[in-house]
Amino acid sequence: VGKIEYIYTLLCYAFNILYTKLGYNIDNKAILQIVVKALNNIVGPNSLILTLLVFRVYLRINSNLLLSLDTTI
Repeated sequence: VGKIEYIYTLLCYAFNILYTKLGYNIDNKAILQIVVKALNNIVGPNSLILTLLVFRVYLRINSNLLLSLDTTI
C-alpha cells in the first residue's frame, strides 16, 4: 500500500504540472498517459505499468487513445 500511495502522489504531482502547461490543448487522458509513461521510465525494474496492470488501471487509461510511437516498457 505504501508503494501505491507514493506512486499516486508522484502521478498527481506530475499530472498537475502537465495540466497547467498543456491542459487547454490536450485531453486529460492523454496527459495521464504521458505521466504514466514518464514515471514508468523513471521507476525501473519494479515497473509502474505492472503495478497498474494488477489493478486493471492501465488498460482503462489506454482505451480509446492513439498508440504511442514508443511502446517499450
